[in-house]
Parts: sequence; C-alpha cells; structure tokens
Amino acid sequence: MKKILFITIIWFGSMLHLTAQTSASGESGTFTMDTENPVVNLMTPNDGGSFSYFLPLNMVWTATDTSFGATPISAGISTIQNGPVNWLVPNIPNAGSLAVDPPDIATFFAKAHIKAVDAFGNETVDMSDAYFELLGLNAEFSAQPLSGNAPLSVQFTDLSTGFPTSWLWDFGDGSTSTAQNPVHVYQTEGVFNVSLTISLNGNSVQNLKLDYITVVNPLPIISFNPEFINFGNVQVYEMETDFITIFNSGNALSEIDETNNTTPLYIHVYLKSARKKFGVNLFNFW
Repeated sequence: MKKILFITIIWFGSMLHLTAQTSASGESGTFTMDTENPVVNLMTPNDGGSFSYFLPLNMVWTATDTSFGATPISAGISTIQNGPVNWLVPNIPNAGSLAVDPPDIATFFAKAHIKAVDAFGNETVDMSDAYFELLGLNAEFSAQPLSGNAPLSVQFTDLSTGFPTSWLWDFGDGSTSTAQNPVHVYQTEGVFNVSLTISLNGNSVQNLKLDYITVVNPLPIISFNPEFINFGNVQVYEMETDFITIFNSGNALSEIDETNNTTPLYIHVYLKSARKKFGVNLFNFW
C-alpha cells in the first residue's frame, strides 16, 4: 500500500515547526528548529585602555537565546588588527565574569571576544568596541643631575611601563633602594653604573645604564690680594701670560703683574686628597 507523507510548515517568529503525517497510518511527528542567533553583549573590556599580559584580563558578558539558550560559550582575544581570535576558554556560563590569561604579545590592537552558539549551531560573536593595548614589562628611568660635586643628591624617576608592582635600584656605590622614585646622595667621587629592576606577578626585567652618574670632589675657590699668601708646598700652573706671587716660607715661587688691578684674583687649589698632588689652577684673571 502506497503511503503519502503530508508535511506542514509553520513559522512562529524565529521558530520553524515541521509536522509530518502519513496518509495510511495517520502517524505524525513534529520537529522544531530555531533560526535566530543568540544575543551576546561584551561589557568589559570595551573602552580601550592598557593592560599587562602578565596579569589576568577580566571579561564581563551576557549571552541569551530566545528559544533554546546560548551554549556553549567561549572567550578569546585577538592581538592583530582585524586578525584571527585566539579562543582561550571554552564552555563558560552564559553570563558573568571571567579572568582570562592573555597571550604574551605586546600589541596596540587587542580585542576581547565572546562567542555563543545555540543548539542548532546559530552563532554570534561580540567583541570590544575599541582596541586596547597589551603590555609587557619595560624598565626605564631618568636621573637629575647626572654629574656634580660630592656630596651629590640625585633624583631618580621611574619611567617604566607594564604596571610593575616592585622596584629595585642599584646606585653603583653599594647602595640600593626599593622606592619607585628615590633620591640618592653620592658621598664620594667616581663614575657609577645604575640599574633598575622592575617586577610584576613573578616576572622581572632590568635596565642597566653604564657610567651614568659622575661625581667629583669639590674644589675650593679662594679670593685674595696676592701680596703675600703661604700655601705650603704647592705646584704652580701658569695660565696664559698671568703670574701669581706665592710664598713658601718667605720665598717667592713666581710673580704676578697687577698694575692698576683692583679685581680680586680667584684660584682653585687642588687638594692632595682630591687630586693625589698639591696644585694651583689659575683662572678668572682681570
């Protein structure tokens, strides 16, 4: 006996109902199909900004489906402008928040993505409205001043990026600091290397600057009328054509021509402790 199959198609909004019935037995069955995509809304991160790829990225979303529910749901991140999505966490709830570990890629073009798929394979992806930045750790700093007489007070300024949470400075003279922007006083002369190590969540990077700070001992400046002055044992240096009279136990070592001069003469005296020898450096003549 030949059977005839009657099929009835009924649409209810996004729902497709198929009803089949045979003419011989009167048996029938109904199959319902959902043709509407889920609705996905990613709230965070959504407005740009900067984040460290060493820290979990918090994502907040909702996903709904008017008929059968939106499942499974996946979270991912893209790191290339208009590039593919790296789906990181599958089968998450259809609403809530989740801390996702971003890929270790520094980029200005990161976006978060939430994907929902219903029982019939209808799929929707929502993504961040704006690109955000993913950062690693980069240690950088400046100092002011870079040179001067001891004792030299130097202000160090942290210019690092990547949201470090700890700092370790090595000033090159045996002293260290864990302040973010320390002030350090160099007590002795020398040329010093300076390093800054920054850390975040168990990750560290260092920046070492060689010969960064130069410290010299101060040289005293003396003003006098050079008719008579006793420096003890000194070595006299001549500058241009000017001369100075310096007496050592009453004996003149050299002479100065100060005809009609009323301007005081200034000299530098190099101390033995500073230059390993006694000396006089002449300057600021009339």
